[in-house]
Amino acid sequence: MTITPTNQPRTLAVVLAMAAVYLIWGSTYLGIRFALEGGYPPLLMAGGRFVIAGDLLYAALRLRGMPTPTRAQWKNTAFTGLLLLGFGNGMVCIAQQSVSSGLAAVAVASAPLWMGLFAALRGQRPRKLEWVGLAIGFVGVLWLNAGSALTASPQGLIALLIAPIAWSFGSIWSRGRDLPSPFMSAAAQMLCGGVLMLIAGFALGERIHALPTWKATFSVGYLITFGSMLVILSGVVAITLAKAAQSKPALFEAPTSKAENEPAT
Repeated sequence: MTITPTNQPRTLAVVLAMAAVYLIWGSTYLGIRFALEGGYPPLLMAGGRFVIAGDLLYAALRLRGMPTPTRAQWKNTAFTGLLLLGFGNGMVCIAQQSVSSGLAAVAVASAPLWMGLFAALRGQRPRKLEWVGLAIGFVGVLWLNAGSALTASPQGLIALLIAPIAWSFGSIWSRGRDLPSPFMSAAAQMLCGGVLMLIAGFALGERIHALPTWKATFSVGYLITFGSMLVILSGVVAITLAKAAQSKPALFEAPTSKAENEPAT
């Protein structure tokens, strides 16, 4: 794409928004570990994080006059939230109790490869250059973690296997579905996914038996504000601007509204 004076500010905004996504999203795994080590159970911590963040974002959007999702849209966002957050993020939180951070990074880095596979099964085959980019990215993560201890329990390995598959399938499944606007979709997914994780956590016997440490509580606060609200808002902004510039690869299309999720041609 040729950058002209007209689209230079937009290009810069996309770069800054995506930089925020990658930097903050990457730091959330350390925040999760701090929260778990400080006394928060995995599913209750993750569910509470997304319920609070989703509530705040939903209230802000409603105050700005954005309409509530329809019943059909709530069903689609609930299923998407279950896959992306409930199984995707929830399983990572469970796994981080017994796996090394290096192995968690490698597992999460496999998500784009799964997305490419699910997209191909749906008839949206990634281009050869996209496959090359996916492979380079995954090998890069392996190389960066080559010197780290890739240790895990059997339960952690299973959770790490489920997490990227669920996230990738949910991302591809949501394309073309009837979903609300991008920001409202993000809020609804956090609400639904968070509630489902809280239900699962209580059903599995998770409880907070002692007062968590201040470090853990600060980490949860960081996950709510920066790791949930800011990173999702940055991602939506980046995708919206990139679409306007016709520069976003179709493979990495995030779940937004129905109009924005029509299959690529």
